[in-house]
Amino acid sequence: MSPLGWISKPEIILIDEALNDYEVVWAAAGHPHAVYPTSFAELLECTGAKPMVVGD
Repeated sequence: MSPLGWISKPEIILIDEALNDYEVVWAAAGHPHAVYPTSFAELLECTGAKPMVVGD
């Protein structure tokens, strides 16, 4: 799911802290064959997401 372009922004957006382990994060861009390179920090900044541990 694309992290940007919401028609109605959700009350809360969560992001897996494990993504911070990667220098480049490939985020969805609104189509199954469209992605763009970004970073964990950029995703936090542009989405206002709350980091959390999702897996072990």
